[in-house]
Amino acid sequence: MDTEEVVLRYGNRGMDLLMHALPGHFYRRSAEKIMELPKGNVLILTGFYVAGHPETDGPTGAYFLAKAFEALGFTPVILTDGYVGDLFRDVETIHIESCTESVCYKLMGQYVPVFCLSIEYCGRNSQDDYTNMRGVSIKEHVAGLDSIILTANDRGIPTFGIGDGGNEAGMGNLHDKISGILPIEPSVVPVDHLMIATVSNWAAYGLICELQKVTGIRLMPAYEDVEQYYRLLVSEGCVDGISRECKMSVDGFPVEVERGILSDLANA
Repeated sequence: MDTEEVVLRYGNRGMDLLMHALPGHFYRRSAEKIMELPKGNVLILTGFYVAGHPETDGPTGAYFLAKAFEALGFTPVILTDGYVGDLFRDVETIHIESCTESVCYKLMGQYVPVFCLSIEYCGRNSQDDYTNMRGVSIKEHVAGLDSIILTANDRGIPTFGIGDGGNEAGMGNLHDKISGILPIEPSVVPVDHLMIATVSNWAAYGLICELQKVTGIRLMPAYEDVEQYYRLLVSEGCVDGISRECKMSVDGFPVEVERGILSDLANA
């Protein structure tokens, strides 16, 4: 079973319909590209606004990706919006209220990233708006960190994107196809390497799995560690993006579902 098949399981938002619009084995391709890059700083964008709270999808994947990159010799720095709480306690984190042009250039100049990765971060659409899965504008709550991805693209810095609905930074790669399939105004922000999944956190596990295969270094988190991290998120007020409830679930799936996802990735 391929990584793509595992993380696109239980598809309920159309990502499985888009799988064949991407190059084959896109998780393996992303992992191989990352391992070709020089070691240095990595900027990771995450945090999706849901009814006044960050959602449980995104931060989990960002955290475990950061730990995997760290184990591979990179230096991860997580960028997130100001409303997001203290979720990344042993990874350098910067909370940003508004990613203006000057803030963006300052961050890029200070960290000089070897690559940038966005996971479950809202990307602007063709109307220069940021909308949630229901099509409601959340622009006043979004810091606009997708500017980091756009700036990296302009400067030739490799960019990676992870999404599960179509409105995330990176989904600009599939803008036209999403417009024809899904009832959503998709993001127009592109990346060099796009990864999709039923849940963005699962995409993070898929990339970590492929990095482990490529390097032979043990990187996959144990389910117990993932479960513990979700407990932290709930204690900080994070909510399920579907139900909007502060509970141990992600995009409508009980956290226990991830035990099977992690197990099958380990055996993929």
